[in-house]
Formats: sequence, C-alpha cells, structure tokens
Amino acid sequence: ATWVERMPLTSPRGRHFHTMTWDTPNHRAVVFGGSVGSNETWFWDGTIWSQQPQPLEPPSRGMHALAYDSARQRTVMFGGINGGAPMDDTWEWDGVTWFKAQPATSPPARFGHAMMFDASRQRLTLFGGHNSFGVHFFTDTWESDGGTWGEVATSTVPGERVSAAITWDSVRQRIVMFGGEGTVNGTLELDDTWEFDGTTWLDKTPAGPGPYCMENTSALAYDTARHQTVLFCSNANPETWLWNGTAWTQAHPSTLPPRRIKAGLAYNSGTQRVMLFGGYDFASQRLSDTWQWDGTDWSPLNTGQSPPGGSANLSLVFDEARQRLTLYDGNGTWVYLP
Repeated sequence: ATWVERMPLTSPRGRHFHTMTWDTPNHRAVVFGGSVGSNETWFWDGTIWSQQPQPLEPPSRGMHALAYDSARQRTVMFGGINGGAPMDDTWEWDGVTWFKAQPATSPPARFGHAMMFDASRQRLTLFGGHNSFGVHFFTDTWESDGGTWGEVATSTVPGERVSAAITWDSVRQRIVMFGGEGTVNGTLELDDTWEFDGTTWLDKTPAGPGPYCMENTSALAYDTARHQTVLFCSNANPETWLWNGTAWTQAHPSTLPPRRIKAGLAYNSGTQRVMLFGGYDFASQRLSDTWQWDGTDWSPLNTGQSPPGGSANLSLVFDEARQRLTLYDGNGTWVYLP
C-alpha cells in the first residue's frame, strides 16, 4: 500500500484552518475557506481539483465547523472567525451552489466549536467554542433540522472548551466527545468523556483511571468493524484507549506510533482499519509516517512515497465512493491506495 501524490494542474492555494467534508451524492470532497483570506470553494473528485465561482459565496473564515447532513444531502457550515471577528452565519452547499440559510434563530457567533450530524435523529448538533481567544467560552448545545437552529436545554452540561475530539458512534447512536482545551488561558487540557443521546449530555468520565492527553495530542475515530471508539494521544509515551460506551480500556499493543501532536485519524471502511498519519513530534519535526490499527495492534505501513506531513491543520477524509483516503494539508493533495 502506498501514498501517491496527486499533482493536478490547478489546486487551491496553501491554507490552514480550512474545512473539508465529503459530498456523498456528487462523489467528491468539498474544501472551503481557511486563513488565507479565502472564501473559495474547491472540489476534489479523485483526479482533479476544480473551483466553481458562485454568484453568492460565504465570506472568508477559519476555525469554522462543517458537517454533512446525509438526510438532506447538504453540506452545512456554521460560524468561524474572519479577521478576528467571530461569525454566526449558516451556509449550505447542495452540490451545485452555496446559499445562505435564513434560520429564525441561530447560535451566538463563535469559532473552535464542535459539530456533528446525528444520523439517527437527522439533526446537526453543535457544542461549545468561544468568541474571543481565551476569553469567552460557550457551554451551550444547539440543533438544526435544516429549517432553523434551536437551543437544547440539557439537564447536564459539559464544561467550557474548544477543540474537543468528537465522533459519531453509529452502533449506539450517540455523539462521543473527549477532552479539548478548557478555560485557563485556553490551555487547560481536559480529560472528561461525554455522550449526547439526543436529549442530554451524559457525563461518562470514569471514576478510576482513564485517558489523559496533553494539549493537541488527542485524535478520535469510531471503529465501525469493532464497535468501539479509538483514542490516540501522547503523554510521556503514546497511548491507545478504547471506549465501549461504558468504560475506557487502555490497549497495550506490541507496536506504537511515536509521540506526536496534531495527527490525522480516520476510519477506512474499505480495509476496516483506523488510519493515523503525520503531525509533529515534540521537537517540532514534521512526521510523515502512516500507521493502521487493526483492533489489537498498530503497524507501520511502508508506503514508499508519502505526504510530507507536519501540517498543523491537515484534513483527512474517507472517500466512500472510491474506498480511498484523501488528505489535503493546505499545500498538496494525496490519495491513499490500499
């Protein structure tokens, strides 16, 4: 198995804090925005990048949230930051064009929030974020059914945070959230575990030993084949933890990827493996290694050629139509060929 660099004639400009998601009915990845003053929309079909100038496009932004609404077959974007100003607008991409939604109510402007599509209830769920670096954090929960946003009054509320790791447990039909950065100058590492069941947040933090991840080292993905959430994080040594909905269990694989921050983690349904790529080591050296988790052990993949790694904001997405992982790191596009 190997990484192959795609070198199309035209590509998006280098950027970070952009978002990338998969447009299922049109079989392509969609990239929007980033911190280059860009409000461009680009599409990757597995072979070429294409840009479609729109009569109406969202303003430039970064640190926004993007999620795919599979019920309505729309890519939905909310919030972000533009030139230091937090945003509260909602935009939708229908596969052909962007249009600005006009919900009667919306969450307050924010960035660094988490957003996930709840496939069982066909709702977008949004939580947390902040509206100024290290100043005002949110603990509110909002939902959208495609018509308007409504705040959810939950009986329990997770603490303030940004950059939480979040995934969708498709078997138990719950959103799983771990950690993030808290309210002490925006740098307090959190180690709590929460689930959202569509009605309230459930504090699932174990009373005993559980995972603790240094800042920016947590990466979360749901392993559909083995019905468990996989957490990779780095402390004094890299750790792998498994969440079954009741308890965290630390795995003790014979082989472990080296310590790193800002790694990319995604589930590859074609190979039924969780894939890990890149990041930085603790000496700020870029990593470009590829690893896979089979439920028992990590194994390095000798891919020969691989992406350069080290992007602070790489986007990793699984292409269901082609059964391939696609990586865009702001400077290049790579497709993993198993």
